[in-house]
Amino acid sequence: MASEQFSLCWDNFHKNMSSGMNALLEHEDLVDVTLAVEGRLLKAHKMVLSVCSPYFKELFKSNPCQHPIVFMKDVSYVAMSDLLQFMYQGEVQVSQDNLTTFIKTAEALQIKGLTGDGNGSTDAETESLPEKPATRHTEESYKPMSRPKKQPLTPSVTTSPNQSAKRARLTSNDSQSSLTPITKTEPASAQTANTDSAVQFKVEPYDQNQSVLTDDDGGENMDDMLDDSTVDGAEDYSMMEGEEPQAGTSTDGTGEGQDGASTTLPERSRRHYEAVYNTFMDWHSLQDNDTFGEEVILSYFKVLRQSYSPASLWAYYSMLRSTLIIHHQVHIETYAELRSFLKANAKGYKAKKAKMFTQKDVQRFLREAPDKVHLANKVALILASTGACRPAELRGLSLEDIVDFGSAMMVTIPRAKSRYPRQFTVAGQEYEFIRRYIELRPNNAQSSALFLNYQSGKCTTQHIGVNKLSNMVKQIAKFLQLPNPEQYSGYSFRKSSSWMQKH
Repeated sequence: MASEQFSLCWDNFHKNMSSGMNALLEHEDLVDVTLAVEGRLLKAHKMVLSVCSPYFKELFKSNPCQHPIVFMKDVSYVAMSDLLQFMYQGEVQVSQDNLTTFIKTAEALQIKGLTGDGNGSTDAETESLPEKPATRHTEESYKPMSRPKKQPLTPSVTTSPNQSAKRARLTSNDSQSSLTPITKTEPASAQTANTDSAVQFKVEPYDQNQSVLTDDDGGENMDDMLDDSTVDGAEDYSMMEGEEPQAGTSTDGTGEGQDGASTTLPERSRRHYEAVYNTFMDWHSLQDNDTFGEEVILSYFKVLRQSYSPASLWAYYSMLRSTLIIHHQVHIETYAELRSFLKANAKGYKAKKAKMFTQKDVQRFLREAPDKVHLANKVALILASTGACRPAELRGLSLEDIVDFGSAMMVTIPRAKSRYPRQFTVAGQEYEFIRRYIELRPNNAQSSALFLNYQSGKCTTQHIGVNKLSNMVKQIAKFLQLPNPEQYSGYSFRKSSSWMQKH
């Protein structure tokens, strides 16, 4: 007798996949591609973008990169954000004012469900007209746009045979050069829009022909910057007001002088150097001038000035100087006009300083905030204020790093920024908060991470990331009704600890 076959069906499969993928995007877990739009960054997953867009699929296939940065030139940040929501959730509401830009961007990127039949059967679908448009807001048909190699008003991957030889690219885990794709799109003429103030685009969740969401829900790693490694949430590129790096030095104390170039970069800050250098080389590849003269470098920093503070420009200058010496033997510290520009740009600038909590603020929050809502926030505040922890260090804490003595805990920070582990003790009321939080861990939690997602008095199996830990500071400030809670950042944790230890 032949063995019987059993059919196993996951109820609400599409709903679970959609919510799971949306959660991954919201917490930036397992993201492996960054979209740079109007000077801002959007994290996403290559798998989702590839399933939803033949354009992105070919882009990633032809430019294999562990974590590419795609520069979306002339694309609206609002439109790209709406498209990401559509791809991850299957629906999005678009305002009347943004409708035209949204549609044209979807056409340029060949987003399924908006410009094609959405069946995803073959790549050839980008070359044929759909029988019926998937959008619901107009009677007009839209066709996917083919991607010529070098045309304005359409997306294109800017690469050339001589670029790979000209450009030395930095990667975290690969010594070979690789090109980060640069995408250019530009909205065309206006389209006739619906008279409604907002239009809802939706892909039916149970329509297999239009289903665009597929990936696994799970994982713990998240990106905080431009690569696929965990980045210290307290680190940034900022420098003190008016401070200028000395020629031939780096912000990390190791670097190159004018007479010789260092062959290595500071390991602790390598990812920052890589990001700054690669971003510059992407911009440089689009310029008509192939040299690294002062006029070219000055033009680049004038572009950066539109999006970054003077303090950040000085840090970018320092890191770009170091990498250009290593890879091109170019000494931009000799560019007098560039340095004069940076000095003039920083004149009168006063760096924003993160606010901090006092000891009274900490005790009032522990006493008044309800545990059902803020228990995880209390644990983060206790550990950060006691051990001067950064958000990235809190995220890296696991149960193995905590020794419970019954009335007190010994906490070890294994990967401190100083490169040496450090320890501190938590006792009394603070100990009880941490103990209660640990006891709420679900039995099926596969991660040993200390910080798990906390909602309505219960812990889930999802690991809390750096961004959410940093956002806890603002939640604490809002509960305490402190002025300007938006000025509290992840650095406020460590800054508060240092201030309380001195007072």
